[in-house]
Amino acid sequence: MNKQKKETVSIALCDDDAGTHKTVEDNLVRYEKTREIGIEIIHFYSAMELIKYTGKIHILLLDIAMPDIDGIEAGLILREEKKDYRIIMLTSMKERAAESMKIGAFRFVEKPIWKDNSFFEALDDALITFLGYKKINARYKNKNVDIFQYQIESISSMGNYVRIKTESNLYEKNTTIKNIISELDERLFVQTEKSHIVNLSFVKEIRSNQCILADETQIPISRRAFKKVLAAYSMFDAKGYNGIRNGYFY
Repeated sequence: MNKQKKETVSIALCDDDAGTHKTVEDNLVRYEKTREIGIEIIHFYSAMELIKYTGKIHILLLDIAMPDIDGIEAGLILREEKKDYRIIMLTSMKERAAESMKIGAFRFVEKPIWKDNSFFEALDDALITFLGYKKINARYKNKNVDIFQYQIESISSMGNYVRIKTESNLYEKNTTIKNIISELDERLFVQTEKSHIVNLSFVKEIRSNQCILADETQIPISRRAFKKVLAAYSMFDAKGYNGIRNGYFY
């Protein structure tokens, strides 16, 4: 099987304690090895450093108790500036957990983070919120494999099974189009006719009877489905949905 290119997730840690940075980084290295992703780790030792940062962040690990500006105050400032990260609070201050709701915190993880599996579970749950980040189990050369939905270009019915096409491989799954569509991220996929499903992020052009993909593959569109396909593509384009590649999650 050709090795799939890993997507890179930017995970930032804002904490004034150097020991926490070392512990979190060690855990993220372990996490990266067990998931099919690459991780870019960004370190901030004060909330002011974080607030001034203009680069991309997918997931923010945020301490509450910090000098000058604490994590809750920093989160409120980030919200006002429309910086929409998945925020996971890391703190030993249980009594302030409820305050994290004010900043739209996604999860609350108690320190020390190595005491249980809650840190990895919080990261898993955050990643699932990204477009197409849930996996589909399929077969490749008689082996069961998991593939991220965002990697799928199109799905075609082959009678008693479906064929799943990615940029580098063809997979098979013993299911029907009707059943597999219920597993897919509806923001990313649309059924173009009874035997085909397409990933909108790979669509280059929509014509009256077909979707043209980036690699020039032609996916048929039935007359009955045309309005639905066009509406889905228009919504996809309007919201700027491009999956984790552009840092969007909804």
